[in-house]
Amino acid sequence: MLNIIKKITIFLAVIISLLLLAAYGINQNLVTLSEKDYSVEYFVDGNFVNQPPRAEDSPFKFFSILYRRFTQEREASRPETPVPVRPLTRAQLERLPDNDVHVVKLGHSGLLIKAHKEYWLIDPIFSQRASPFSFMGPERFHPSPIAIKELPSVSRILLTHNHYDHLDEETIRQLDNDNLQYTVPLGVKAELISWGVDAGRVSELGWWDAKAVKNGEVVLVPAQHFSGRGLSDRNKSLWGAWVIRLNDKRLFVSGDSGYFDGFKKIGRRYGPFDMAFIENGAYAPYWPDVHMTPAQTIQATLDINASYLVPVHNSTFDLAFHPWFEPLEKISAAANNANVKLLTPRFGEIINVQQPATFDTWWRDVMQPRYR
Repeated sequence: MLNIIKKITIFLAVIISLLLLAAYGINQNLVTLSEKDYSVEYFVDGNFVNQPPRAEDSPFKFFSILYRRFTQEREASRPETPVPVRPLTRAQLERLPDNDVHVVKLGHSGLLIKAHKEYWLIDPIFSQRASPFSFMGPERFHPSPIAIKELPSVSRILLTHNHYDHLDEETIRQLDNDNLQYTVPLGVKAELISWGVDAGRVSELGWWDAKAVKNGEVVLVPAQHFSGRGLSDRNKSLWGAWVIRLNDKRLFVSGDSGYFDGFKKIGRRYGPFDMAFIENGAYAPYWPDVHMTPAQTIQATLDINASYLVPVHNSTFDLAFHPWFEPLEKISAAANNANVKLLTPRFGEIINVQQPATFDTWWRDVMQPRYR
C-alpha cells in the first residue's frame, strides 16, 4: 500500500512540474520559436509536421501513459549489476590514425567520431538524467566512458532534435567554446543561443539541406518523430536524421524515428552506407509512429542499404516498458534472420569504420539470470 501511495505521489509531482513548465516555458525562446515562420512545406500553422502528417496524440493519452509509467510494476526495467563500459582516454583517441574514420558509442544515442584529425559529437548527453530536473527523471545505467574534461578538442556537434535524451543543456554548457560549430535542425538554434552559444557558430538545416564540412558534407534528412522540451513548444523545432559523407565513407545516424517510407528514399539518394547507427529501444505499442521495433530497425537498415548496423538508443536510460536488454536480444535475432551485419560494442569500445571488428553479446552477462 505504501509503495502504491509513493508511486502516485511521484506521478502527481511530475504532473505539477509539467504544468509549471507549460505555464512558464523552459525559456523565453518558446515565444520566438512559435512566432517564427519557415518557408518549407512541412511547417504548417506554426508547427513542423511529418511527411505525410501523423495524427497527434491527445493529452489524455499522454497522461495515461505517464500514469502507467509511474505506477505499473515493471520487470527488469534496469540492470541489477553494472553495465560494462570500456574506459576511454584522450591518449587512445589521439593514437588512432588521422586519415581513417572511427566511432565510439558514448551512451544512449550519443556518438563520438574521429575523422581526418577532427572530433565530432552527435547528440551528446553526459548528465546523470535525461530530464529537465536534476532530482527526477530517467537516470543513467552507466557512466560515460570518457569525461568531458578528458575529451580532445571537439570541432562540431550534430543534433537530431531537442528532446532531453538528445539535447542536454548542462552538457552543451560544459562543452561550448569559441571554436565549436553546431549543425542542427530548424528551430533548435534559439535553444542553444539561450544557453550562451554564439549564434554565428550554429547552422540550421531543413530536410534535404546539405552543409559542406572538411573532407565532405552532412545532410539533414527526414525522420518521423516530433519535438518539444515542455508542453507549450511541441513541434516548434524540427527533427531529423543525418547523412555524413567523409571522403569515401558514408555514415547514417537515424536520431529518433518511427518506420516510414522515407528510409527507402534516403537509401536511393545517398546509399549505400558503410555504417548505420539506428535507434533500437524505447519502442511500445503506445507510440508506434515515432519509435521503431527491432524488426523495423532491421528493415530500415535494408532500406538505406547499409553494410553494418550499430543499434543505439538503448541500455543507458529506461524510457519505455520493455526490459532493458530486450532491444539487443531481439535485434540480434532479427539481424541473424535477415543476414544483416550487426555490431554491438560496449560503451567506449572503438569502431573502425574501415575494418569493423566483431563484438560479443555483452548484455547477456548482465541480464538477470532468470531471463538468460
